[in-house]
Amino acid sequence: MKYLESDEIEVFFKSFSMKDFFNKKIIEKYGLKEIELAKTLWFQKKMSFIIQFD
Repeated sequence: MKYLESDEIEVFFKSFSMKDFFNKKIIEKYGLKEIELAKTLWFQKKMSFIIQFD
């Protein structure tokens, strides 16, 4: 329950499968593509973190 109640995305996703449970139709109306999402500050920070330890 602690994971599901968390406001931190990385914590929340430990217990929620986007692949199995998220209805993508909810965000289809926004027309977001992966390239647009990859431009977000959150994504860039996570990639930088990963690259540091590679």
